[in-house]
Amino acid sequence: LQETWIDFEDFCKCFQTLLVFHKPNTYPHQFQKSEFKNLVSAKGSSTVVSSSAPSANATSTPSKQQVSASAAGTQAPDEKGSHFLFVDNLKPAEILISFSALVHWGEAEYDSKEMCKESQKDSSMPQPGLLIAEPFSWKVLSAQPTILQIHTFATKATLLVLPTGRHVLRFTTRYPLGYHIHLCSTVPFVFGDEETVMPNLDRESLSFTEQAMVIMRSIGRVVKNFSDEYELPLALKELELAHCPPNLYGTGMVKSHCKTFSDALYRTITIALGHSLTAKGVMAIRAFTNDLTIATNMKEKKSSPVPESWNNREPTVEEMQAATKLQAVWKGVCVREIRNARKPGTKENADAKVALQEMWSALEPQAEQHAVFLLRYMFINSEKSATLYPCTKDEWTRMSFANYLVSYQDQPPNSWFVVFREVFFVSQDMVVVAKVYSSIPVCILHVVDNDTGEEIPRVFHKVEPYMYRKNQKGYTFMAEAYSGDTPLAAGKWRMRLVGSFFPLPVLNREPSNNNFAIKEFKDYYVPNERNRICRYSVKVTADLCATVQIQTSNPDVYIKLQILDSEEEVASNTGKGHVVIPAFKFFPNDWPTSSTSKCTQIQSHSGGSKREWSTSANSQKSAKLQSLSQAPGDEETTSRPPSTTDLQPGKQVSHKYIVQAVVLQRSWALDDSQLAFVQVLKEMEKNDLKVYGEKQEQSTTPINVEMHTSEGNKSARASTPKSSRKGKDKPAEKSEKDKSGKEKDRPPSRPESQALDVSKPSWILRVVSDSNDADSIDVRKDRERVDEIRAMKQAWETAEPGRSIKAMQSRLQFINKHLQKVNPEVPADGGGVLITAVEGEGATVSPSPETPSTPTPCDAIQQGRASSQTNRQVPMDFTPFIRKSKPESVLKDESVTAEQERQKSEEIRRFRQMQALAVERREQEQRSRKYLKKQQLEMYEQLQVMLDESRRRILVAREAYRCKLLQAEHRRQEEEAAQGAAHQVELEKPPAAPQKSPKPGKSAGKKK
Repeated sequence: LQETWIDFEDFCKCFQTLLVFHKPNTYPHQFQKSEFKNLVSAKGSSTVVSSSAPSANATSTPSKQQVSASAAGTQAPDEKGSHFLFVDNLKPAEILISFSALVHWGEAEYDSKEMCKESQKDSSMPQPGLLIAEPFSWKVLSAQPTILQIHTFATKATLLVLPTGRHVLRFTTRYPLGYHIHLCSTVPFVFGDEETVMPNLDRESLSFTEQAMVIMRSIGRVVKNFSDEYELPLALKELELAHCPPNLYGTGMVKSHCKTFSDALYRTITIALGHSLTAKGVMAIRAFTNDLTIATNMKEKKSSPVPESWNNREPTVEEMQAATKLQAVWKGVCVREIRNARKPGTKENADAKVALQEMWSALEPQAEQHAVFLLRYMFINSEKSATLYPCTKDEWTRMSFANYLVSYQDQPPNSWFVVFREVFFVSQDMVVVAKVYSSIPVCILHVVDNDTGEEIPRVFHKVEPYMYRKNQKGYTFMAEAYSGDTPLAAGKWRMRLVGSFFPLPVLNREPSNNNFAIKEFKDYYVPNERNRICRYSVKVTADLCATVQIQTSNPDVYIKLQILDSEEEVASNTGKGHVVIPAFKFFPNDWPTSSTSKCTQIQSHSGGSKREWSTSANSQKSAKLQSLSQAPGDEETTSRPPSTTDLQPGKQVSHKYIVQAVVLQRSWALDDSQLAFVQVLKEMEKNDLKVYGEKQEQSTTPINVEMHTSEGNKSARASTPKSSRKGKDKPAEKSEKDKSGKEKDRPPSRPESQALDVSKPSWILRVVSDSNDADSIDVRKDRERVDEIRAMKQAWETAEPGRSIKAMQSRLQFINKHLQKVNPEVPADGGGVLITAVEGEGATVSPSPETPSTPTPCDAIQQGRASSQTNRQVPMDFTPFIRKSKPESVLKDESVTAEQERQKSEEIRRFRQMQALAVERREQEQRSRKYLKKQQLEMYEQLQVMLDESRRRILVAREAYRCKLLQAEHRRQEEEAAQGAAHQVELEKPPAAPQKSPKPGKSAGKKK
């Protein structure tokens, strides 16, 4: 074909689409990435095989992977399958992106018929590949608008144009079988996963560095021309334009910004010199910046000793006036000295230039480093004016990070444990994001402010970006985990703290602790009037930080976990099926504690006990539960009053810590079998409170309750503390020396069991402390109220022996008095055996007087429980419970009846009179309203009539004026028409012929 030239406008008219093909080998920077799914079967699982092929001359991609095999699989869930692009350039950058997708072309129609025949028409087309690019920052939780989106069934390329500055984009791909992405650009870039891109964001952006270098070069020019009379004003003007951002003037921040620049310059010079400035150096800086206040608060001052006569003495008025005058005179001297130093040709100016040149010689070798420090100081100390710099938009992507790695041991199925718990201190206020990388199925991070006890808010179980303020006691980071239904192998857990700049929050101790001791308590839930699940007392011998957690067999139960100090709530948290107080610090009593404060550890074996874990969605429904159970504005976080933590030195304070859990809104409903089981537990608890003769024999198995425990665990309830250390199976030690005399003498309420029946309502309480502090904490069931009742009964029995037997006999006599047996065979004289029954307690057998043997009350109770005869209750005499209105009764005769009727008639008459008055008043008000309505209507009608009349007069005057104008216009048109007609007639009139003089003779003859 011959080459034909065509005009560009004609070319656009002829062709609607223009395809441009790029040559990748012409781009100096490029990167390729491929991923393919290895489909085992049509319905089987699939694996992803990825490969990346950077070009030989691509300097933007690392040559080796920075992530190990173990850490590669622990990426955050929201960033799995995502890649990141980092670009930083002083000019607009163009990046060519080619995306190829491998889709189901041949199998799409077949699969759609197999999957759903009804939707064959819609699903016959293959699923396309999708590539989405959006701005991204690890410090921001919300998603940004998409700037690039590619849909393709084969291959498609597009050109991504980015403005000047630093950019971080997140690329998300969706593909049926595989994809291939190819990036080409003339500017350097970095493309890869999070571990590849994040190290590049710690450095300052090129725009920030360029802005700092402009300021530094302007400073050098001012120093160079400081003694030049003509160049110095121009250099100072250039410096002002360099360090002042655009649009600064008119905002009212010029003075504060110039002050910040002077302080930043002074700090930069002192750091470059490595020592504080001399008096000549300070004067030179003041002359350079024209700021008299510079270095007034920064330089070290040698304070002279105060005379003794001036100690504890108020100055007089004359002394204050003299001091003010001296200050004014000294200020005038300094101002004149600075003015002379800024004037070229003076001795002060020459001395200032020499000092400035010495400072510049220290700044110039590392000009870029010092320039970045100067501008960063201005950004930190003048945040409002810093937002006006063009390079401020790059601060969104600037970040620093620090990793903290710990290991965890093998965990059995369905086990809860603490992975990490440490205290971090913040040196200055900053926004920090905590990210967790782990292969554990359920892992939640909690952050608690130790000063206030409040927990940092979370979004979807992740700690949101939060402004961490500098405090005294730091922040506690605690990570809880759950192994799930399968055993969890040992592995690594990593936490990454992401912030805008260094220093990030610092760990309180090195290395991190990953060895914790867990005290575990199991028991069945017994409903009670206080809706209390459990109540345990905690005693410590030293300051100790612990984590408290409780979970229930029913995952739908709303729970509130509390820590009380002297019956005052100091920490609490609410949840559904699972509640945890991440961190709470227990304090010991100021006076020495007894030897019984040592913790008694009893290891419990939970083998064979299985239950379903209330998933993370159920375990952390804080917002929903908060709206149901708490008042508006209450936060579902731990809280502690200052009186508990801020202890005054030298003041003895007694702590009495109680850990208890309660059911909220009666959300733990039990079925019939569970209620029967609970009733047996209640009977056993009542039996535990009885002493001496009224104590029944202990039963090892519940009556009429189905038990699903093993042969060795036949008890109906278990309360077993367990102490375990991660990575160590240390047997628990139980010492009788730690028990008091009361605990030794008190029989157990129910035999202890090592496993819980999962079909019965149960709970598990865990208290987690550091392994080194395991012996410093003692957690026991709170039996203070039970012990008080037992001690009271024992005291009564000691003071009056046989009191319990007498009380039982008195009770039986009362029952026999008010209950009669229905059986007619029993003689009327009361012989035989009298059986009594009370609702909820069964029957009781009482011997008759003719019975030869005299059984004890306990034997009577045992015999009564075996009886099933029915009884009926005799009506009781309620006379003592009736209250009389008069001391004496009065006979109601005719006179009393007539008086009552008269009073009733009078009340009716007064009521009808009041009713008539109310009706009359209402009618009068109704008439008044009607009259007022009528007046309003008449007024509105008059107003309308007046408005119509005014409108009519205006219209009449307007019409008259209009007619006058029309008549004048008509006359004018007639006159113009007449003039036109006359003019036309004159134009159409023929010209007149010339007249000849007549001849009288001839004319006369002719006539004849």
